[in-house]
Amino acid sequence: MKAAVEQAGSTDPKAIADALAQLKDVEVVSGTITYAGTDGVPMKTVSIVEVENGKFVFKEAITPTFIPKP
Repeated sequence: MKAAVEQAGSTDPKAIADALAQLKDVEVVSGTITYAGTDGVPMKTVSIVEVENGKFVFKEAITPTFIPKP
């Protein structure tokens, strides 16, 4: 949302929605996120984590190539 507001240069809801729909490869805490060309379902990085000896261990980060429409 921060990136969309910054891109829109406004807090107008329509301007934010339009800017959000154009966002591409925005760096977020969990990786990157893209709304451009996604019909509103974002493409985003997914982290694979396993529990080993009671501790979370990062395995890999991927971006799914197929995201079904809701």
